[in-house]
Amino acid sequence: MSNQSPLSKLYLAIVAHIQTHIPEIRFISQDLGQLEFYEDKPPVSYPCVLIDVGELLYEDASHDMQIATASVTLRLALASYSDVSNLAPALVQSKALEFYDIENKLSGALHNWQPANEFLGAMYRTATSTEKRDDNIRVRHITFSTSIQFNGTDIIPTPMPLQFLPPMGEIEPNPIVIMP
Repeated sequence: MSNQSPLSKLYLAIVAHIQTHIPEIRFISQDLGQLEFYEDKPPVSYPCVLIDVGELLYEDASHDMQIATASVTLRLALASYSDVSNLAPALVQSKALEFYDIENKLSGALHNWQPANEFLGAMYRTATSTEKRDDNIRVRHITFSTSIQFNGTDIIPTPMPLQFLPPMGEIEPNPIVIMP
């Protein structure tokens, strides 16, 4: 099965770009709750990036085309075992702070990057935040905005059931109301 959906193409382009430009990232996948729903440990390798294409806002560009503005959130996760406090040795602190270097490299690789596909626009970083957790996993959200062009002729219309109208004598006429 080929991936014809613009969302599939966007996802695959992001994965390939991260693999090429940030080899430190060991696991990349769709965000399906891997960091929330687990018993012993999440089914990922660290550092990992989980990708979610969130809200899409559509505008008609022409009869058959729509342009969507999409929000793409990357969750960069690392199991934090290194101490970053002022009491930790400099080497330990440096190791713990590598997480920020990976975040900076990831943001830099994707900000203003445009996938090689005429239906996908450039990605622009719009927000970052830290996820509050009660485990030892450090998670940063990096949100990007991009545009995606959808061709309406690729969408297969859902057949509508035929509706039968009663014979003309059985239809009650609509009263005409004249407004002053």
